[in-house]
Amino acid sequence: TGSPWEIRPLADAYLERGYHVLAPRLPGHGTQPEAMAWVTHRDWEQAADDALLSLSAKYRQVFIAGLSMGALLGLILAARHPQLVKGLVLMAPAWRFKAWDVRLSRFLRFGAFSWLGHKYVPKHTTDIEDPEARAQAPVMGRFPVGRLNDLFIVQEHARKCLADVVAPTLVVASYQDHVVSLDGVHDLHEQLRGSRLL
Repeated sequence: TGSPWEIRPLADAYLERGYHVLAPRLPGHGTQPEAMAWVTHRDWEQAADDALLSLSAKYRQVFIAGLSMGALLGLILAARHPQLVKGLVLMAPAWRFKAWDVRLSRFLRFGAFSWLGHKYVPKHTTDIEDPEARAQAPVMGRFPVGRLNDLFIVQEHARKCLADVVAPTLVVASYQDHVVSLDGVHDLHEQLRGSRLL
């Protein structure tokens, strides 16, 4: 549900050092909850693929930094295009979740929420601690339940292709993250040969 706003500080830091940066907004993300109703994991994977190919057509070396589901898309791209992706930064990769209801719904798929009659899943907060930044954060307050299922499909695709990732990888996680399971991040790091964990 995020937008390029969330990675703007990282993008700005690289721009200041002379790098070209592209921060694509994934279809349905960063706008209104209703905009996500008509997209699927295919749209997200295609948008990420298109962004990588547009960069690799102009630049000799391309690195990917992804946040949450963006980190999973980065893994998928690195596996599909090992000759194009020179390095990866996986920030708070959505490998596993902390919340029991989200973990349960992964196995029940639509069931956990549809039994309750919810069309949308609420999203109450952000992990941003700075009050000024939190006030500016374009947090989408809810998202269609079907997109949670699409996120699980992206997780499955990332898990299946993990062995094909050869790019040097930095995995970054936070003890304060209320969404992503730190145990899951450690599990990903251990499975990803040659990765570093911060």
